[in-house]
Amino acid sequence: GSTGSGKSIMACDVITRAHAKSMATWFIVPRKDLLFQMSEHYQEYDLPHSFIAAGRQFNPFAQHYICSADTIKGRLDKLRPPKLAILDETHYGGDGLDRIVKWLKSHGCYIIGLSGTPWKLSGMGLGCWYDDMVIGPSVRWLIDNKRLSEYRAFAPDRPDLSGIKIT
Repeated sequence: GSTGSGKSIMACDVITRAHAKSMATWFIVPRKDLLFQMSEHYQEYDLPHSFIAAGRQFNPFAQHYICSADTIKGRLDKLRPPKLAILDETHYGGDGLDRIVKWLKSHGCYIIGLSGTPWKLSGMGLGCWYDDMVIGPSVRWLIDNKRLSEYRAFAPDRPDLSGIKIT
């Protein structure tokens, strides 16, 4: 879905439903700042959680974890797999995330990937990890339906390229 379309909120709704069924979940993020952002959403939904991330306290008895992809890729042999994993910004995934996805699949985990684009940064499609894709509403629809603010874009009509070397 588009930026601002509510992917994190939808994820919290899915995790709330998993919580009601006592399903263990991981929400995996590629950047440290997203750990704290997602933790705030979990708190809004009254979802008890812990972290699997460097510098954050780990509760081995938690049902739900917010995870740093960089941290878990080196600890897979020490972790108990969840029943459901949601990978945020999944298009950032490289070899480390590929290892995580394969490990999760080998343990029968349900996997949901969230992204604003259907391609990895390498240009490769996400079909290597996911069986289906759900296309969310467009930015225009979100604006027209008062879900996002209108915007004005600014750009120079003639950029100054005099300091840029061409090889």
